[in-house]
Amino acid sequence: MLFNMLKKASIVILVSATVFSCANSNQIGNKMNDEIYPGIFLQDEYPPILTLESEISVNDLKIVDLIEGSGRSVSLTDTLEVDYLGIGGTTKLPFDSTFSRNQTAVFPLAAVIAGWQEGLEGMQEGGRRLLIIPGPLAYGENPPPNSGIQPNETLIFLVDLIEIQ
Repeated sequence: MLFNMLKKASIVILVSATVFSCANSNQIGNKMNDEIYPGIFLQDEYPPILTLESEISVNDLKIVDLIEGSGRSVSLTDTLEVDYLGIGGTTKLPFDSTFSRNQTAVFPLAAVIAGWQEGLEGMQEGGRRLLIIPGPLAYGENPPPNSGIQPNETLIFLVDLIEIQ
């Protein structure tokens, strides 16, 4: 009888350890590939990787703060230094990435697409933001030639605000 009780206890311990181990590996896996917006996943490594579960199309600008910054806030008249990754909502392919080039971009906010102007205004230095930009606020019917961006395609950007200059 004592042997049967010890055998049952051993099985319970073994099953518990297995379940705990699986739960921990799922948690680790989720940290490596978090769903940051429905159907959009981020592998937070360098360079970061965004993947889409399926095509994404939106009618309105979507803004998701992934990391709240603590520095100054962006206004439309500012010049920004950023790192970013852009991916097409239809093609599901990256079309541009400063992360991959290992070189940040510096530009006046007033000189970029409307989705960036609206989407970055108010962001604080040190922050990370996901922008999901509908086609009309991106490049509309006329995307840059050979960019891989489709006409009126929704664009998804992961943006790190390094500094307001």
